[in-house]
Amino acid sequence: MALAWLILFLGSWLRLLTISGLNFHHGATILALAPLLFVALQHFLPGLLRAPERSSFRWVLAGLTALAAIGFIRMTLLRFWDPAEWLPTIMMVLTGLGITLFASDEGLNDHGPGAWLWVSLWMLISARDPGLGLLGAGLAPLVFHWGKGSKRTPNQELGTPSLNWMLPLTLGLFLPKPWWDWGLQTDSALPLAAFGLGGALVLTSPFVNRLKALPGWAIMVALAATGLLYAPSWGLIWGAVMGIFAACAWDRLPDPQATQPIGAVAGFWILGILLSFTLQANAWLPGLGHLIWLGNWTSVP
Repeated sequence: MALAWLILFLGSWLRLLTISGLNFHHGATILALAPLLFVALQHFLPGLLRAPERSSFRWVLAGLTALAAIGFIRMTLLRFWDPAEWLPTIMMVLTGLGITLFASDEGLNDHGPGAWLWVSLWMLISARDPGLGLLGAGLAPLVFHWGKGSKRTPNQELGTPSLNWMLPLTLGLFLPKPWWDWGLQTDSALPLAAFGLGGALVLTSPFVNRLKALPGWAIMVALAATGLLYAPSWGLIWGAVMGIFAACAWDRLPDPQATQPIGAVAGFWILGILLSFTLQANAWLPGLGHLIWLGNWTSVP
């Protein structure tokens, strides 16, 4: 559930905000920033936002989350979301609250290919409309088996605590680059769909699975180097390679309940996306584009 929450919900939410913009003269716009509050509560008060224990209540919560996501898409599909509108913004916030409860309860237990394939599917569907990724997040609790978390293997228990910030920050910095380069064109979603397929490949291919034996620092160096080498002309291959290294690193994430709450992971993911958007918007500054976005040298004055 954490992957759906991070990439499909928080990623789509931030992308929609960059498309729509913010006008703080409207109360609904302030409400549109509620996911930041959810992330903060998960970090500082991790026991506050949790899904109910009883299975029947959890099914109800999953259903309401899905209905809120469907309602949001019904009101915004192909006309885009205006954060100043109260009703769709309320639907978005309810969707975010629902999946936040599940993600907080389960932690970082996305160790099977299903979660990566779900991200890939909805990133592909979001080529039609960026908001459809948020719908995939809202439907995730109904599709996946959710309980009190899955058992971790001994290798997973020996995870690297530093990856709790290094991995989401690196992904947030590089993964949204196709969004900024392609805008609302179909090509903006394809590298992220390939990202999900690459992550699933790590968990299904014996050959690619061998990469998980690499040291954690080597995986992170490879992930960051791949991110720097982004170019629109090879976005699909780039996305798949990013997914492969990201899945190798994800499997090493320690149990957030034993180190730091899952909200910290989400916070660094959001920070990375905001840095990515800021750097992309200011890439025309002399030297800055050459320093940060090495893959775009020919397009920077």
